[in-house]
Amino acid sequence: MKYKKSLFIVVSIMLILLGTAFGVLVYRHYHSFKYSKSLDEILVTISDNNITLREMSYYVIKVENEGNEAALIYDSKNPTSYWACYMNDEFKRSGFVTELAKLSAMDCCIRDNIYYQEALKANYRLSEEEISDIKYSGEEEYNHMTKRQKDTCGLNPELVGDIKVKEETAHSYIRYLSGLYDEDEIIDNAEVIGNVSSLYDIGGEYYESLKETYNIQVNQELWDKVRIGFVTIN
Repeated sequence: MKYKKSLFIVVSIMLILLGTAFGVLVYRHYHSFKYSKSLDEILVTISDNNITLREMSYYVIKVENEGNEAALIYDSKNPTSYWACYMNDEFKRSGFVTELAKLSAMDCCIRDNIYYQEALKANYRLSEEEISDIKYSGEEEYNHMTKRQKDTCGLNPELVGDIKVKEETAHSYIRYLSGLYDEDEIIDNAEVIGNVSSLYDIGGEYYESLKETYNIQVNQELWDKVRIGFVTIN
């Protein structure tokens, strides 16, 4: 009985400490960093390619939108609490949801830019029709952004379209490398998804080896100030 009581006390203290730590992170975000003032600072350099916080904002919005859907399911009255949950991600990394989501945003941005550069080296291009459709999709995506997302992230329809062209070129090139040209074949076949992911996606053997050939520098001082879940929501 005493053991159970002591265990309960230890667990309670740990939860309080985790909650306090998360609260400190949020406080720092709100009081020491103005996201919209740093949009043109270089956040990531991938060899000779510089990526600003403004461009990264496209990925920030994506992970916040996805996370917000889960947050509303988790606790519709207090969705902020979801970002304070401590868990493991698919790569067995542990952390608060806000930190794991930030890792995901950075991972996706780096992956897309690496494969985009690889596609250019291989003279791999999307058709003019595909590019036109993607840019139109970018305009639609921008139009569906909230005012806060637009004001905070400094995006515009043209920039969103350009980022999406890079993203879709990268994804198309991944399918090309895997020998799969039909996107529906990948979407509808779980085994194919697993095979492609295990090689060419984040954490995949081919991708991780390719990534090592690039000189990747992250402006950690700037990135540490960004708190996913509190940039364009909450």
